[in-house]
Amino acid sequence: MTQALHRHQHQHKGFSLLELIIAIAIIGIVSAIAVPAYNSYLKATKMSRVNAAYQHAITVAISTYKKDKARLALGIPSLAPSNKADWVELFNQEGSYQAPEGGPAFVRKRDFKNYGNPEDTGAIRIESNKDGSRVDVYRPAYLDLEPFRTRITADGTVTPKKL
Repeated sequence: MTQALHRHQHQHKGFSLLELIIAIAIIGIVSAIAVPAYNSYLKATKMSRVNAAYQHAITVAISTYKKDKARLALGIPSLAPSNKADWVELFNQEGSYQAPEGGPAFVRKRDFKNYGNPEDTGAIRIESNKDGSRVDVYRPAYLDLEPFRTRITADGTVTPKKL
């Protein structure tokens, strides 16, 4: 009898169908919880990147105007950007920011055809007047973010506005 029982134990190799079904069910339950949590994490990360780039542009613009005001008071020529392209270049070189969906973090309206609409890419749109004495920084309506504009002027005025 012990010999028959011993022989039966050696013949049993692998997993039963029930064990495999239970393992698959556990994997399915864990996936059903983990995947939405991971997607939520990715969404929050992308929105944080957009906000960080937006705040960065505002900080750089304020700092640039303050430095320029000091330069002018000392009789040194202005180095502040004088157009949108110069502002975009300044913002893009100041940090290692990229739009969450790819491309540069800071764009002009004319760049939309090359990089896509900021509401799709998460890029920050930059506008300025012709003499560069005002720069507008636009945060796009990206994912769950509401659109926002902050206007920074050479005289130090900072005006945020919900769009």
